[in-house]
Amino acid sequence: MPGEWWHTRKHGKYITKQGLENLAGYGYHGVDNSFFGNLVLKYWWTWATEQFPLWMAPNLITLIGLVCNVVGYILVAIYAPTLTEPVPRWVCFVCGILIFTYQTLDNVDGKQARRTGSSSPLGELFDHGCDALTMTLLAFMLAGAMRIGGYLLFISLLIGWGPFYLAHWEEYHTGSLILGKFNGPTEAQLLIIALLFVTGIGGPSIWVHKIGEVAGRSITPNFIGILITIVFSAVNTFQNIWHVLRLPHRVMRLRDCLLQLVPYCAFLIMGGLWLGFNIKLVRQHPHVSINSLGLIFAYLTMRLIVNRVCREKTQRWHAILIPLLCFAIISVLSSITGQNAISQLPMAWALLAVGLLQVTFFSVSLIRQLTDHLDIYAFRIRPVTILYSPAPAATSSSSSSSSSYPASEQPSALLLDPEQRDSESDDSALEVS
Repeated sequence: MPGEWWHTRKHGKYITKQGLENLAGYGYHGVDNSFFGNLVLKYWWTWATEQFPLWMAPNLITLIGLVCNVVGYILVAIYAPTLTEPVPRWVCFVCGILIFTYQTLDNVDGKQARRTGSSSPLGELFDHGCDALTMTLLAFMLAGAMRIGGYLLFISLLIGWGPFYLAHWEEYHTGSLILGKFNGPTEAQLLIIALLFVTGIGGPSIWVHKIGEVAGRSITPNFIGILITIVFSAVNTFQNIWHVLRLPHRVMRLRDCLLQLVPYCAFLIMGGLWLGFNIKLVRQHPHVSINSLGLIFAYLTMRLIVNRVCREKTQRWHAILIPLLCFAIISVLSSITGQNAISQLPMAWALLAVGLLQVTFFSVSLIRQLTDHLDIYAFRIRPVTILYSPAPAATSSSSSSSSSYPASEQPSALLLDPEQRDSESDDSALEVS
């Protein structure tokens, strides 16, 4: 319905009326087959969840995790402006600890939501949105520690962004997010943490020692690491696409499925042309140039996730791609004519500002729209009343009608809105401030 879509966007809202109505049937479906997660870390995550007070909102936990990654990134940006400088060893240790903290909080927030009975579509959108922003930040922290440099980081991210975006595209069609035994949120992050700790022990110089030469190119450990990353990312990308192609009962034609990837493919092509013809900019100013693309990637991913959760059609084009298209055309023409009429660094700063403003505006607008529609708060849980009642004796019939929550995630209280609280008798309720 183009008319409704235009009216929605005109008023600064990103979900149509139909999309909001579709949230009535919302339910999260995901399977985490992580080897280390199921073997060890699930016990740590369960214990960590129980340390948080019941009044702490899950989205606040998610936000703290994002802040951890931002702090780690700022440290790397200060000590490695071109990602080739040797960062202090303590920075590597701090970044490793911050990433582990983020990973813990990223798993705790969902458990806290079920524990407090505050699960909502906003929680899933906020969680995955922070993950989309985090992906680029993690890559920067590892690149700074291993002295990879802007050019190799740019190449690896062009391919590495694919599995994250296409995993949500696959979920759009399958209805479930399935994580393999070796997946990004767990095993890949543990590998990054391990590499940061190794760098902290041995120093950043261990990654730039020449161990061979191929076709005039020096082979170093960090270069081998980039090649391995690219191979694994490419394999995961093709797996995501293949899973959608072989679906026996798709909700749309194959042509329409593939057309959904037009914005992301256009982003890759235009971003590749822009920075591919400006290697000097990437090498001297990687934080500005690559982060500008990282913000656009995060925005495109957030829009796809919103369409999936609200069961809406995806858009074939986004306005944020227009400046990137202009920059790509300018770069190609400058390469053909041999003249740079416009300095690339101001263009990179401008695109960074546009991306930051767009992501901020989108996030604020989406949070406001969903909190109004769902009648919830974003970063705090409504004041609650805890009703104390004796636990029923365990019987075979009671076990069959028990809650679907795992034993470790049973809600500790019956959460009531203030209006419901008034209907309860004073001698059966205890108000919690």
